[in-house]
Amino acid sequence: MIEVNIVWKYPPEQFGYLRESSYWTMRSKGPIHGWSGRNGYAKTLEELQKVADMRSEMKSRGGNMKWAPDVHLIVGYAEVANTHSRVGYERRYWWVRTYDRDVYQDGVYAKGHPCEAVDPLSIAINCQSERVSNESRLRGAENLITQAVEHYYGKEALADVQNEESSVTVMFGKGLRTS
Repeated sequence: MIEVNIVWKYPPEQFGYLRESSYWTMRSKGPIHGWSGRNGYAKTLEELQKVADMRSEMKSRGGNMKWAPDVHLIVGYAEVANTHSRVGYERRYWWVRTYDRDVYQDGVYAKGHPCEAVDPLSIAINCQSERVSNESRLRGAENLITQAVEHYYGKEALADVQNEESSVTVMFGKGLRTS
């Protein structure tokens, strides 16, 4: 498909990353609507933020997150050239979820990012978007490990591990061993 335009509902620069997906439709132009079902879509960023706040409150009360509302917001979409195709058009779109970093700072991706995340500044017509770098993914994993060590072993153990000159830390049972 030949993209002719990218329509942004929100400026992509305000997001650290965007999720990118493609969608088969019979329409070459016009907005892409969210999918239906339990995972609906929000029409505005404020609506998405409200759902994220509801999820946060539900989690703090110890509620079952299986039934927590989860919606997404389409940030932008591509329009393709109308070739009168009988099979439809594949169109890309960019979106965020309620637990993404830019919507909810303490969400699942507070430190890392999902596998479909792309750099918003790399999005262009008829060009493949650049995935968010592995360096930031590794930093996210490193932060998760740091949080786990601090939570289970305390700040003293974390300080001991960080003072070690070793680059690999292996955790066994209740003790820490560096190698």
